[in-house]
Amino acid sequence: MTTTKTNIQEKSFPPIQKRLMQFIQHQFNPGYNHYNVSQLIGDASTRQYYRYVTDSGGCYILAAYPEPFDPDDFAYKQIYDLFCEIRLPVPEIIEIDGDLGIVLQEDLGNVSLQKKLLKADSQEKLRLLRQAIDHIIVIQQKGSCAFRPESVGYALAFDEEKLLQELN
Repeated sequence: MTTTKTNIQEKSFPPIQKRLMQFIQHQFNPGYNHYNVSQLIGDASTRQYYRYVTDSGGCYILAAYPEPFDPDDFAYKQIYDLFCEIRLPVPEIIEIDGDLGIVLQEDLGNVSLQKKLLKADSQEKLRLLRQAIDHIIVIQQKGSCAFRPESVGYALAFDEEKLLQELN
């Protein structure tokens, strides 16, 4: 994974569509008007997610943040690094552009665990739920030991207030 820095000349932060186009142009250099980008349903707090399909058929997820961020002090990347360190499966971060507020990630498809559970037979449900519980155990056991106090997320709590903020 590499981190790029772009120089945004505008005083105000550009709209998402403009930032996505800038990022895609820099990262993939598609031909004129070859931007196959679709917004994904739902979002995560203040982030918005988009799927980019390249001319050659490659698929990527773009997470667009509402404002620029410092990649060196970015809680999402720190949690990603932590999960990789304790060997949890996570979508690969391919590129981060803090100036544009965009993270490029591996695309894992459209099926969430919730949707998969709805269609799974009882054996598959049990297997998936056990796997999810195993991941939670790894986070509790290994994650709490590997989490560094200097990390941005170290002082964050996923308490009732944060849960309500995320739900809203």
